[in-house]
Amino acid sequence: MPPANTVTRTIYLSSTDSVQRTLAFFASALANDNQSSSSGDFTIGSLHVKTVEFPLPAAGSGYWSPTAQIGVAAVAGGVAIGVRISSAWHLVRAVDTYIGPSPGTVGVQQGPADAATTFSAQITGKGANRLAAAVDAVGIQATASYSCTSNSPTATKLTFHPQGRVVTVTLLNGCPYGPFLAVGGRNYTLASTGTIATTLRSVLPSLPTG
Repeated sequence: MPPANTVTRTIYLSSTDSVQRTLAFFASALANDNQSSSSGDFTIGSLHVKTVEFPLPAAGSGYWSPTAQIGVAAVAGGVAIGVRISSAWHLVRAVDTYIGPSPGTVGVQQGPADAATTFSAQITGKGANRLAAAVDAVGIQATASYSCTSNSPTATKLTFHPQGRVVTVTLLNGCPYGPFLAVGGRNYTLASTGTIATTLRSVLPSLPTG
């Protein structure tokens, strides 16, 4: 699930109470004096559904602006209730995926994605720091699918050595995806190549990008 997508969970309930008393129950349970709620209604088939939406306190790392949306409709013998909890979700980067201010010497390799490297370089000092900062500024993406606009994409591999660790970042040029990040035997996908690619070109003007 990509960052900033909406995670939704819906449950359905029933009650022998009235529509207004059911809405009042949820209002008393979920309403927050510091947050405003909204209400509305709609018709689906023969059911007239009254709705109310409440903001909820954030719960759990990576969740932002959760809301509860309640829909209540009168049916024979009482009411049908739909409760939908939704939240924007941002996958949190593990601490060990960040390179930090001491990236060490950065090895750079580039060549066809499915063939031997055709270019290599070693970057230190300010250039290494700028590359590390660019990687650390990008979020993690949990899953993704992609297609390459190039029939023969090139791969650029950056190898960082922060404080004895090894962190590698691989960009597929010509593919609107990635880059991939590998650390401690685990693979991650960074959410965007834009910042890293721009910094890479400014630090290494001679690096081929085709």
